[in-house]
Amino acid sequence: MALEHSGTETSPRERVIRGIPASTGIVEGTLLDIRPESAPAEIGVRDPDEEKERFLSAVDRLLEKIRHSQRYLTPELRGFLVFEEGVLRDRNFRSRVLRLIEAGYSAERAVSMTIEEFARPMEQAEFPVFQDRARELRALARVLAQEVRSGLPQHLTPEKGEILVSDHLSVQEAIEIVRNDFKGVILTRGGKTSHPVLLLRDFRVPLLIQTEDFPEENTTGTPAILDARRGIVVLWPSPQTREQYRRILEAWEHREAELLALREEETSTRDGLVVHLLANVELPEEIPLLKRLGIRGVGLLRTEMLFHTHQGVEEQEAFYRAIAEDMAPHPVTVRLFDLGGDKVLDLSQEANPFLGLRGVRVLLRAPHLLEAQLRAILRVHRHTRNLRIMIPMVTSLEEVLAVREILHRVAREEGLTEEGLPQLGMMIETPAAALMPDVFARHVSFFSIGTNDLTQYVLAIDRTHPILQTEFHHLHPAVLRLLWFSVRRAHKAGVWIGICGEMASDLEALPLLVALRVEELSMSPSVYLDAKGIIHALHGEATRNLLEQVLQASTLQEVRGLVRAFYREHLPEIAELILVNKEDLDGV
Repeated sequence: MALEHSGTETSPRERVIRGIPASTGIVEGTLLDIRPESAPAEIGVRDPDEEKERFLSAVDRLLEKIRHSQRYLTPELRGFLVFEEGVLRDRNFRSRVLRLIEAGYSAERAVSMTIEEFARPMEQAEFPVFQDRARELRALARVLAQEVRSGLPQHLTPEKGEILVSDHLSVQEAIEIVRNDFKGVILTRGGKTSHPVLLLRDFRVPLLIQTEDFPEENTTGTPAILDARRGIVVLWPSPQTREQYRRILEAWEHREAELLALREEETSTRDGLVVHLLANVELPEEIPLLKRLGIRGVGLLRTEMLFHTHQGVEEQEAFYRAIAEDMAPHPVTVRLFDLGGDKVLDLSQEANPFLGLRGVRVLLRAPHLLEAQLRAILRVHRHTRNLRIMIPMVTSLEEVLAVREILHRVAREEGLTEEGLPQLGMMIETPAAALMPDVFARHVSFFSIGTNDLTQYVLAIDRTHPILQTEFHHLHPAVLRLLWFSVRRAHKAGVWIGICGEMASDLEALPLLVALRVEELSMSPSVYLDAKGIIHALHGEATRNLLEQVLQASTLQEVRGLVRAFYREHLPEIAELILVNKEDLDGV
């Protein structure tokens, strides 16, 4: 596929833009771009009382629309509307808008300013779930301002474009997208845990997020191919590209039917090597999708949201219980709070937070947090018997022993015997942990490799650095050699080991992970069926030969070349569906 990339050209030549797949699928159509072209205009206030009435009436109309929309959603998905409804009913929100109107601002401007006050602290939070809520707030502000202006919200219909483009979406807009049969969605700033994204994913609307190089100008009417499997959107596709995607779509439709038929089968290679595929989860609302796909467990349950929303033992217990009971009897691995110290302790801003107080270092310096979380987990596990506990950011044996001691003390207080405790495991995401699995193995039941942080520390590259993104990759030879070392040491010590970082969701890396013989992969649900199908098609001996070659490689490019050649030789029918040619990504 001969794709050109140009970051500045506006002529209708083929252009590839890269993003993050949030809901898999491939569609072709024209774009409908609803991104705001400017900040809300300041409208001269005619009468503050009249402006207040316009605002309050708009709020009432939106609340009525939310009630109407709930009829189209399952009980699980109706919860997505609670956030927006809560904002609209919030007394602080309403009173702040009304005070700004009294100060001389228009209703539209007062809504925008108030929402921004609420959104900015969330956007600056460390964790993606809060950044996603900031995006939802801004989308709600847009919808509400439109309602104030016209008395009617913007209606989203695919008449001017079947693939919708926006910065953020409200839940209301996501529902309208589903009801009006849009082919797909591109969010330039979206996050994977936002309620609109989760809703669109549940309805299997192809969705690409964080396409930050997307053209700034309005793109309505632009022909495009949205490939939310490989993470690209092609603007102004050439006839050759259209033809290639026509073949890919035909092959994918056939393959999707085959993959769905495998849903309930055990995941194993052609020569019988079993690999357990689980999911990374952050919210209870994600569980229905896992069950529909046949995913048998949660390999990583992120819990930081509970800390930032000040959830006590009872609230945490309810959160864990909802997920554990829904997934039972399959395992749910709870990662203990992976926090930065400045969020807990009275410290000045750390000069380098990645090398400071993080994960277990924080928990042992704020033991009340650890004890409360362990207590909630133990109370749920007493009944469900399917929880596992995972310690984050371990660098020393002393940290593991300290957590074990607190766990056993809290268990005694809760009346639990040692036989009734959840499995205790740890993450391998620092070089210190990766070099000593044999030392830790005497004190933990399992390991899970967090490849995001491990890659960051091995390569000494901030994984969020905008300039170094092309150099940050888990297929770097140094990362692969350390993974090989860690897995071998864990197996020799008799402890099973999995991977829960982004690498587990990278289909390109999958043959190497099979060759390493990791027992468990915890991944994004969006790639689960693809991963299952690829593993079924692999033969262990062929993957081990690939691994031997890769471990002798000297550069990232050499590793990726070997992996791509493996796919084209052994799985040619799959290679075209999941691999983007190198030239497609150069400069993207």
